[in-house]
Amino acid sequence: MTVEQPATRRWQGRTPWFCLSAVGVLSILTFNFVQRGSSRFYELDEGAWIYSGYFYHLAFQKRDLQSPDWKHRDCLDHPPVAKYLFGAVAASDHYVVDSPDLKAWWFDSCFHLDLKTMTETIRAEVPQSTFARGRLVCTALFAASCMVVFWIGAAVFAPWTAALAAVLLSACPIVLDSSILIRAEAPFCLLLVLLVAAQIGWFKHCGCGLRKISWRAICIGLLIAFLANTKLNGLLGLPCAMVVIAAGLLTRRTLATNGEVLTRRRALADVLVSAALVTVTFLIAAIAINPSLYSDQIEFVKGMFERRWNHLEFQTKYLYLNSLPTRALMTAGVVRGLFFANDWLFEWWSVPGLLFFFLLGVGGMPAAFARNRRAALVVVVNFAVWGSATACTYRMDWNRYLMPLVPFVMLLSAAGVVHAFWLFRNPGRTVRRFAWVLFAVAVTAGLTWVQGRWTIENHMDPDRKQLVDAYREAARLRPDRAGAYIRYADALFVFQGKLDEAKAASRQGLKLNPNYAEGYQTLGAALISENRPREALDHLRQSLELSPENSYALTSLADALLMLDELEAQGGQPPETTARLDEAIRLYRHAARVHPDGPYALMRLAQILATYPNLQSRRPREAIELARKASANMGGEDPALLMTLALAHASGGQFDLAVATAEKALALLKGSSANSEVVKRLQMSRDRFKRKQPPLPPGPYLHMIMGK
Repeated sequence: MTVEQPATRRWQGRTPWFCLSAVGVLSILTFNFVQRGSSRFYELDEGAWIYSGYFYHLAFQKRDLQSPDWKHRDCLDHPPVAKYLFGAVAASDHYVVDSPDLKAWWFDSCFHLDLKTMTETIRAEVPQSTFARGRLVCTALFAASCMVVFWIGAAVFAPWTAALAAVLLSACPIVLDSSILIRAEAPFCLLLVLLVAAQIGWFKHCGCGLRKISWRAICIGLLIAFLANTKLNGLLGLPCAMVVIAAGLLTRRTLATNGEVLTRRRALADVLVSAALVTVTFLIAAIAINPSLYSDQIEFVKGMFERRWNHLEFQTKYLYLNSLPTRALMTAGVVRGLFFANDWLFEWWSVPGLLFFFLLGVGGMPAAFARNRRAALVVVVNFAVWGSATACTYRMDWNRYLMPLVPFVMLLSAAGVVHAFWLFRNPGRTVRRFAWVLFAVAVTAGLTWVQGRWTIENHMDPDRKQLVDAYREAARLRPDRAGAYIRYADALFVFQGKLDEAKAASRQGLKLNPNYAEGYQTLGAALISENRPREALDHLRQSLELSPENSYALTSLADALLMLDELEAQGGQPPETTARLDEAIRLYRHAARVHPDGPYALMRLAQILATYPNLQSRRPREAIELARKASANMGGEDPALLMTLALAHASGGQFDLAVATAEKALALLKGSSANSEVVKRLQMSRDRFKRKQPPLPPGPYLHMIMGK
């Protein structure tokens, strides 16, 4: 048999590749941090983790391990290791959270206040430098994770494959995004790859004596304890380690050292001692790290799982567009998150290149087993366990939940790149390898088609009834959440037109939180649909007072003002001034500045400028530019926007263009479900253009075609 090289000689071969990968990893992560790490706070989760730093203050500054705050709902939500870390970071910047009240406010406001209000409040409370320090720490942790991945890759594959894997991991979009956000993914990733490295070390020394494997088993137990106290799913590290240790018994003939084959009894002793040490060390360390477990450990852990499960049930309904409600969609979401939505090659070439190389890497695993069966087996076992668990629990389409799989995917993808390189260099290799290449191409093409046709069509654009039912269920699950009622009200109004139910749900949400801007917005929009603009004005002005940059509320208030003028004119009392019309113009302009690509504000503004009552005040040139921009934003095939462009052309005297554009709009409406009265009004406008008569105000019929 082949005798392994001494460690120093092997490391000399790896050193240049280690240095090269370190330069690449640090360059990528440093550039990413310089570009994005000092940006203003925008992710609510960052504020949550900074506020959770209270437990660092409680444990290490006050040293109060018996406080009732250790049973706080925040402790049920997340274990404390990441809280200790980010609390220490905040304390180093002289920002100390000395009360759980801030995190309680975050919990209570998360589904009550709008995003903008919460963001501004946290920005005023937490120094920007604290966020920058926390992001720097996360970047450093990911850099360390990449170098541990290099060690794992060098144990399984060649050093150049390990170097490529480390660089790929640092350049992965999931890592780049998570490295500049204060969240638990950074310490979790480092602990996970350290755990895999420790398992490889144990497997390598199994059969070399109890002393050598005992302290490695203790290290594995400690790492699992820290992993489980970083994120709750870290508990999966324990059964994963047990599977690896059990494999030591099943593969005892591969664990020969100095030419000696292990006996069944010796292998069994190593496995039993290691399993016992891992379990005992894990239990002792997990309780020591987390003061919440000092009493009623079983009840507390049970409460953590119940809270997380109930919260996940609520999230899948409240955030239905981000949820994956079926097993098939969970698996498809994992594949999409790893290989499609976050593959930079896919963004450039519309080809999931990472998936192709990953499949090549999987095909090259037999060679890795032949080179180092023990290390390869550890990687395969961990990838299989974490992958299966993630695919079964990936109910929210948030890529950060894929972090346990990213290091393994990058390892295998790097192996696939090297495998493809050697195939290119040696085209005369076996037919079997080229058959696997063709298989990888076929699978990549098939999954690309499935992702584009099935996943997106069936989930990203869900049935409206399903969406309304999901929001109704969210309001039932959490009747204390104002946001759940407001989303339900908005869905009832937009998708089903149930105005009375929408108003009732909005009022229930506003009863829970009178400062919820979207509640007033939905209530005002429903009143406009009932031709009650005067009542809607107060609600919409209240919404804008709470959220001045809400483009929907801006356009709704402008619509209410125009409708009020129109209703008064129909009642024989036309407005004496253009005050409301001028205010509507100002509101539409504001909405267009807030949301430059939104077509509705541009359309309504163009209509007013093209049909202003005072002919001298009309601005046909600006109206044409606005209408063209709005139509271009919608692909140039929207009838309402085309008719608005026709109005603008007619206002500027370009009647031939106006007629041609109006004819195109009418052609698009043929065979559609458009209201016959709407089509009749459009035909009347076209006939006016043919007679070279100036346009009249469009009234509500274009609004009826497009909506908002």
